[in-house]
Amino acid sequence: MSTDDPNKIATMLVCPRSGLACKNSITVINAPGIVDEHYPDWVGIGLVNHGRDLHLFAHGARIAQVMYLEVCVAQERVVEQLTTVGGTQGVVSDTQEFDCDL
Repeated sequence: MSTDDPNKIATMLVCPRSGLACKNSITVINAPGIVDEHYPDWVGIGLVNHGRDLHLFAHGARIAQVMYLEVCVAQERVVEQLTTVGGTQGVVSDTQEFDCDL
């Protein structure tokens, strides 16, 4: 996983499969699990069975799904005073310093 945009990082969300969760009450325990682009190893997926029935998985069974995302990285800066933007006090907005195409 990687991205060419210096203002973004690549990340992967590990999510439950809805059919497995709805039909069998089995889900990813820390859903959504977040894996950043610098994680160097295999991704393990922890499952929890909220049902009463034992469920055995065959090797290669589809137990989760992933979503790949590019996430904008905020640039911090210290300000002396918070400004008012659109009637909302306490919001600082400066799109020139943080350019992220959303």
